[in-house]
Amino acid sequence: MVEQEVIGVDAGATWIKGARYSAELELLQEIKQASAAAEGSVAYFDAIAEVVAALAPEGGVPVGLSLPALLSRDSKTILAMANVTDLQTGDQPQVVKDIFTERWNTAQFVVQNDAHCAALAEWKLGWGSGEVSRSLLHLTWGTGIGVGFVVEGLVQYGWEAGHLPVSWEAADWRCGCGSTVDLEALIAVPRLVEQARAAVTAGIVATKITLPELADIREAPKLLSQRASSGDALAQQILGEALTWMARGLLGMSVISFPDRVTIGGAMMASDWLLETLREAIEANRQGFVSRALEARQVQRAKLGNEAGRVGAAWLALQAFSR
Repeated sequence: MVEQEVIGVDAGATWIKGARYSAELELLQEIKQASAAAEGSVAYFDAIAEVVAALAPEGGVPVGLSLPALLSRDSKTILAMANVTDLQTGDQPQVVKDIFTERWNTAQFVVQNDAHCAALAEWKLGWGSGEVSRSLLHLTWGTGIGVGFVVEGLVQYGWEAGHLPVSWEAADWRCGCGSTVDLEALIAVPRLVEQARAAVTAGIVATKITLPELADIREAPKLLSQRASSGDALAQQILGEALTWMARGLLGMSVISFPDRVTIGGAMMASDWLLETLREAIEANRQGFVSRALEARQVQRAKLGNEAGRVGAAWLALQAFSR
């Protein structure tokens, strides 16, 4: 039974962000470290355990874990993780209990897809809170593209819509799942950073961005967002094209889901310019039946920002282990 505290961990492909919360989801402590996902699943799961141990050295605190993974319907098995090197193909499903019970000192933990956790947090505490919002579609824009869909507080299983095919012309980037035509292949942060590096090297588009500024893949997204907002031509060209693909992807998802609200979170969605450019792209691509499914005004930046995943994970732990 949870009396006072719970841990929420958002384990992304680039960063692991963890926090310790009160039973009222008041932030008590937070920590962030590199994920080690590129080193394989063992290093990745060890890094998650290190974050949990730093937040609860004595153990015993319930944990909610948000993972960028395709999970089984009961969330007990990791079926595939597109951005963890040895779990991309789904050939070796991992039993969640086996992975984590031996890595941290608690049997009280719950695991959910990262975009689902973020969608739940936004539905409960963000844009869905305090207003009539029956359904909420959430997209997280980062190393991968996560999508979650919540209806009346319940996660809808599946929704791996970051792998939705949106182009039949192969991109110059391959998604972790192997596709070159899905949304992630076109707008994932690593691909955009590579585009920026190539463009800076070629010197075709005017820009004040330098190659050293793009060296750190963990900081480059923030830089591109800031420079686009301040009018840099290259940053606006790269992100503008990405936002057009995102708009088309969201319109396709909306024809299926007809959401009351759409929220966008992640490292790439931190400015008014990005939101307004996305809305313009949505309006430019609305036609026919699609026009009934989504309007630009329904789309907002996630209120909880980059913290939505860990907040949603903590809320799931509170639901699972409190009475």
